[in-house]
Amino acid sequence: MTLNFSPAPARISPEVLAAQAKPQPENLSERIQAIEARLREILYPEISSLLLFSTTAAGLVETVLNSFAQGNGLICVNGIFSSQWYQTAKALNLEMDLFDASFGKRLDKAQLEKALGAVSYETIILTEIEPFSGVLNDIPAFSEVIRSTNPDALIIADCSASVTSVPPLDLKLHADIIVLNSDQSFGLPSGLGMVLLGERAHFKSIGSAGVGWSLNFSRQHNWQSDGNPFSAAPFPLLYALDRQLDNIFLEGIENRIQRIAELGQTLRNWTKTSRFQWINNIENAAPTVTILKPPAQFTPENVADFLEPYAVRIGTIPDEIRPETIAIAHMNHTSPDEMDALIHLLDRFQSDYDTRTSVGINQRPLS
Repeated sequence: MTLNFSPAPARISPEVLAAQAKPQPENLSERIQAIEARLREILYPEISSLLLFSTTAAGLVETVLNSFAQGNGLICVNGIFSSQWYQTAKALNLEMDLFDASFGKRLDKAQLEKALGAVSYETIILTEIEPFSGVLNDIPAFSEVIRSTNPDALIIADCSASVTSVPPLDLKLHADIIVLNSDQSFGLPSGLGMVLLGERAHFKSIGSAGVGWSLNFSRQHNWQSDGNPFSAAPFPLLYALDRQLDNIFLEGIENRIQRIAELGQTLRNWTKTSRFQWINNIENAAPTVTILKPPAQFTPENVADFLEPYAVRIGTIPDEIRPETIAIAHMNHTSPDEMDALIHLLDRFQSDYDTRTSVGINQRPLS
């Protein structure tokens, strides 16, 4: 089996994949209600309503913008994943301002406070972790600033790359809407979108249904609740989600967060004695992914090609963003033994790589 250390699509455990083989449930609405209860129990007790539906990452963003981004809004951008919110908003001709930071840099709290003091916004969108720049944004701290300067603003938090890897956000204090895509930190197959509403956002969705037809929270939520055949909830992915929630419950969310943080620290400690360079600062480093720069004479492709015969996959970053780095994800079910195996291979890469032919030598299975 391939060891996948790529942030997206992330690694999926065999038991989660196998769960999709179950037959279609007789009552899809009851299945969704059971999952909602589990999400409340394990992660978000403040859920007022939620939507689970089949979608791409881009469709999830468009659904949320169609449904809730009404009036003047602000999108906070500091990487690839947060930028898709701004690009989609522009395509939809929405009135959205941009608050940005340099790629790989954390959003600045003082600058955000200054921006929010100058303009009143109805919607503010934040991304908790940028998986291809390895940055964690402190949404609890930012929400405190937002509540004090723009108390009526609806806070939308994209936690697709952070859920179950950092302490869960509070749907009363930290965000009004939490957006989750299945194929990153949740460790599920691609195609399942999740939109979780707190009480404030739920009442707003009742009074203001947004625009669009199928890409609309209120309409899809009603279809989902009524068991309407137009409901877009994919039952195989619901079974996968149910199985993953079992895994998270059995491990314990605190233990899961600690394990993921320790894996990242192990990799970063290794860089102190290796020729790979860890490029993030400790104060803004995401626990789920580490961004590394290979030794000067090597390219990210050299590293990926060397690891391929060992059935190990790493994350690559688009050339126009950061061409000289690789992304190593250590989330979901990654174990300390698997991290040790990856480090062993990276050590072997440094010592065995034939730079003249760009082909790794001594590529033998790990003993």
